[in-house]
Amino acid sequence: MAKDHLVLQPIPKIRDLVTDTVREGLASGDLTKGKVAAIDIGVICDDGGVNPLARAIHTQVLKYLR
Repeated sequence: MAKDHLVLQPIPKIRDLVTDTVREGLASGDLTKGKVAAIDIGVICDDGGVNPLARAIHTQVLKYLR
């Protein structure tokens, strides 16, 4: 087994995936403006945004990695 399979690997384009997901969530009304912010390679939000963001980011990462 190659060593690179034994450690976590960065997700390519994660910054873009997170930013796009936040924009889509705001546009759809699933997220509230002023209660969510994409930051560097992650996101900060209020408790109401956690579930929709987690699902949406997970879905986008899976699409990208397939």
